[in-house]
Amino acid sequence: VKRARTEVPECTAVRPQKLCEARSVLAVRRFGMSSAHTAQRYRQRQLLAMDSVFATSRLASLVSPATGVFQLYADAEPQRGVLPLACKYSAMGEQLALVDESGFVSVFGTRTVDAQSDVSLEPILRWKAHDNSAFDVEWRADCAQMATASADETLRVWDVEHQQCMGSFVGHAQTVRSVSWRSASMHCFSSASRDGSIMIWDSRCNKERVDGEYVYRPVNVIGHAHNLGSSKKPMRGKKGMLGGSVTAICHLQHNTDLLASVGSTSEIVKFWDVRMKAHVRPFALPTPAMSTLLSTSSAGRSRGTASLSLDPDGTRLYSACNDNSVYVHNAMMPGLPIARLTAPEFECQSFN
Repeated sequence: VKRARTEVPECTAVRPQKLCEARSVLAVRRFGMSSAHTAQRYRQRQLLAMDSVFATSRLASLVSPATGVFQLYADAEPQRGVLPLACKYSAMGEQLALVDESGFVSVFGTRTVDAQSDVSLEPILRWKAHDNSAFDVEWRADCAQMATASADETLRVWDVEHQQCMGSFVGHAQTVRSVSWRSASMHCFSSASRDGSIMIWDSRCNKERVDGEYVYRPVNVIGHAHNLGSSKKPMRGKKGMLGGSVTAICHLQHNTDLLASVGSTSEIVKFWDVRMKAHVRPFALPTPAMSTLLSTSSAGRSRGTASLSLDPDGTRLYSACNDNSVYVHNAMMPGLPIARLTAPEFECQSFN
């Protein structure tokens, strides 16, 4: 577990785009583009052709010192280290929840951490949440409950104080990669999976009691959320999909109906209105409410995105991409990234 500094890196502004604005006006005259929407799309393509996002090496200042690095050990084998897969702070930052490859949840008290004392490194709470690896964890707004996502294709909601499972959420066909609680909601959250789908859950709906435990079904499903498109070549008699997993999701604060998502296929961040029902036609790709513009990576091709995080103010969205960059987006008005943060020692990889 790494305890990082809290300084926010200064973002570098995007270069002025007056030249592209003039080109878009010229395109309307030259190509007969009568609609403002068509002219805007032309302007966006011109922006993508430019190196419009500055790269700044500000990530180096966020590297934890040696005194802020701790080791997490397995219960059965105290000498064997356990690989942590995700961690989240509570609303006030007083507790840190961590999930690992063994399916355990560990809760640490951040106010009592002392790098000189081994006792302070012990979790204040620890329990077995899943029989398989746990890939993500998310606190509810009141910190009374948390949701965990696992490679066993399920999610579970827990009473933190009593470490009691409040119900299992079933519907994904592959590993559940990410979970995000809807802002200020006590009942609604979303999940993303390697099967390419995003599922919306409500603990008040679609539940049944099985073997003494509540089992929930999703209230909405967004399938093929980050697929590249349909393949022209048939596959086993069906139309193939050039798909990818949804690697991370995040509910926005300024509009609680919007959900941001990223995938393994590109650096694009898509925004979904969770109130809208997705397409029901087979192999039909869903349409997001909006999305960021594709910013070509330094290697010249898309490498996918590993994680997504919203700042405490809800105005900046950070996406860690597999081109070893962190892109900064305006969460209030999606478009081109406003900055790209890099560091020579920063490497970003994803299980996809």
